[in-house]
Formats: sequence, C-alpha cells, structure tokens
Amino acid sequence: MKFIQDKTGTFWFGTDGGICTYNGQTFTILKDEVGKNFSYSKSIMQDRKGNVWVGSNFGLWRYDGTTFTKVAILNIADVIEDKNGNVWTCSLERGFVLSRFEAVSLNKRTTIAETENSSQPILSVFEDSAGAIWFGAFGLYRYDGKTITHFVP
Repeated sequence: MKFIQDKTGTFWFGTDGGICTYNGQTFTILKDEVGKNFSYSKSIMQDRKGNVWVGSNFGLWRYDGTTFTKVAILNIADVIEDKNGNVWTCSLERGFVLSRFEAVSLNKRTTIAETENSSQPILSVFEDSAGAIWFGAFGLYRYDGKTITHFVP
C-alpha cells in the first residue's frame, strides 16, 4: 500500500482494492470517470501545483481537486515529479519502461529507458539533488539527461 498526505492534510491511500482518502473524519473511496475503483494503485504523489497523481495497473491519472483525468494507459509502478515539473513513470509496457511527461503539457511522453522483457522490472524512480534520475531494474541506473549509467555491485 502506498499513501501520502496532501497539502490540505487529507490522506490518500492506494491499495489493490482502489484509492481512498481520509480527511480526519471520513474515509471516501474514489472512482474513475465510469464509476470504477482505481484498483491496483501502486503509486501516489502530489505535484507542486497541488495535483494528485495516481499510478495503477490501468493507467496514470491526474486529480486537479475536482476531476480525474487519464493521462496515459500504462501499467504504472511508480510516479514522481522532478524539480522542473516533469512527471516520471516506471511502467510495464512491452517490457518495462521509464518515461518522462513534459511539464509544459504533461501530454508529451518521452521514453528514456526500456527493457524488452518483463523479467527486468523498473520498479522505482527517484531524482537526486543534482537532478539526475535514478531507477532500479535488476540493478541501479542513473540518467543524467543524456546518458544512462548502470551501476553493478
């Protein structure tokens, strides 16, 4: 289970059964635009604009405080925002994929790294203080904006 506390103090919980929020008094189960639970929610984060991002087996969603918008149809394992406002995801798609969604529109997706089979999962992504993107896929990798370096223990 993944959970965060947003800027308003509300807790968001992502579970296999869906997403719920807790405002200190009430638990609320959230639904997508067709009334289904956000099942298999693996990652939740809030960006600097206050949007809450949810990654699940069935897509990447952005909640602007009123409406959920499906940004991508991907099986999301992790989602982060970098210091420039870009959103990064690790997803299962033809193997495992590390992607960046541009801050300007968040609709332009760039594939940064890709494995060809699902036995090499990219399960986690992190930005360090220098702006490099680190990710794990049967080893540790760093993307400095130009080059991917594989670190072998």
